[in-house]
Amino acid sequence: MSAQITEQKILDALKSVQMPGQNSDILTAEAVSNIVVKDGNVGFTIEISPEQAGAANALKADAENAVNAINGVLSVSVILTAHKPAVSSTSEAPVEAGGEGAGEDLLKPARHVVAVASGKGGVGKSTTSINLALHLPLKA
Repeated sequence: MSAQITEQKILDALKSVQMPGQNSDILTAEAVSNIVVKDGNVGFTIEISPEQAGAANALKADAENAVNAINGVLSVSVILTAHKPAVSSTSEAPVEAGGEGAGEDLLKPARHVVAVASGKGGVGKSTTSINLALHLPLKA
């Protein structure tokens, strides 16, 4: 029988993973959230800044390897998210409408609408929407 996988074991394993460009681990940086454990399968989210995107693949691999080392873990799914900071309305002048290219149709009107919704954050709505938008035209 395999050892029980607890959230604390996962957190302990992730303490060894360094946050890119910082002198701290991903737990100290409060970058880990949404830890889920089910039947030996582990999933969690790591939030990085857009500036850390270049190190995203290495960070994901380090986190996966750290958790995979726990006895009883069958698979690890890491979701990386990066959010741009909110733009301050006082720091930039408003953009005037009617500049170059004004009046041109940027997008064709949509023929079909597919809604992707959830009452919870961090479940992959944006990723699913993008994948649908990219692959549905290929099926037509």
